[in-house]
Amino acid sequence: MANHRLKLLLIDGNPDDARIIRQMLLPSRLFESIDFTHCSNLAAAQEHLLTNMVDVILLDLTLPDSHGIRTLKSLRHIAFQVPIVLLTGEQNEPQAVEAMQIGVQDYLIKGKTSSGLLQRAVRNAIERQRLMAELANKAAELEQMNRELDDFSHTMAHQIQGLLSQMIGYTGVIEMNYRNELGPEIHSLLRRILQSGHKMNNVISEVMLLASVRSGEVVQLPLDMKRLVAEARKRVRFRMEEYQGEIHMPDSWPLAAGYPSWIEEVWVNYISNGLKYGGSPPKLILGFDRLQESMIRFWVKDNGNGLSTEDQRKLFTPHTRLRQTKAQGKGLGLSIVRRIVEKCGGQVGVFSQLGEGSTFWFTLPKAVSDMPDC
Repeated sequence: MANHRLKLLLIDGNPDDARIIRQMLLPSRLFESIDFTHCSNLAAAQEHLLTNMVDVILLDLTLPDSHGIRTLKSLRHIAFQVPIVLLTGEQNEPQAVEAMQIGVQDYLIKGKTSSGLLQRAVRNAIERQRLMAELANKAAELEQMNRELDDFSHTMAHQIQGLLSQMIGYTGVIEMNYRNELGPEIHSLLRRILQSGHKMNNVISEVMLLASVRSGEVVQLPLDMKRLVAEARKRVRFRMEEYQGEIHMPDSWPLAAGYPSWIEEVWVNYISNGLKYGGSPPKLILGFDRLQESMIRFWVKDNGNGLSTEDQRKLFTPHTRLRQTKAQGKGLGLSIVRRIVEKCGGQVGVFSQLGEGSTFWFTLPKAVSDMPDC
């Protein structure tokens, strides 16, 4: 800073005050030299800024052609990247707070500000503005890198899913048409390959879904909940066979609002967890409750051992496992569920007691529609 030639613009309608401020700044130990420009009104300052670069602005809010916060707002339109230090004779705390919210770097009172304080305020304002600009540039770079990474991951995920679908398809054809010729042992291995393939496909879908939830805009649509639950059941059919589970549900569902593919993923996670952590065999009951304030609570109740209060507090956060002794997993599913439902305007939670099973629930807004229940 000491080797920098500072370009300073003072906007002050009082020539005597302008002269005193100049004397306070010159000479300065913090700057090698200062190009000092004084404008006595807002119009002259705006004209100067149109054709000249400045490093910092000292502004009095009382000018011949403008007064108060509107002076600052008018100046901000034309000098939105230049740090501004207010140097005014009016001690007004509400005005100071509002000025800081608009982006002023400091608020100083004439007659109560020393030369050293003024020089430090100018230096700090420039330094803070520089750091803010660097942070903004870094944020823009990170955002661009994230977009590129998301594009790459989606491309790779689609390619992997395409190859995986072929593998599952060919294995299914062999398992269906040649089971008698291959014998029970090979048949069992083929079933395991199919199960692993479908699990891998679900993992890839969750990773892609997490990226879309982070960056996607939510379009709230009326949900055909009966169809979404049916699709979710298809996706967990191998887990149903593996755990010999049962699922019971109502004949019709109320009409809620949300993003269909995301809410399908919520059901997949809840039903899958219910099958893994339910009883032996697991018996799941799906249902809903109509709440006040136009909200609907959907839930999956299992017949498992239930969760302790401590375990319940750890749910819906990344990298938390549900009862590690029974199944492996990184716990990303429930954290995705929470992010999905919150983006759709709802909440998630669990009712559980040890020895009495668990009920995992999520809420969604009621759809604004005259359509009947699904």
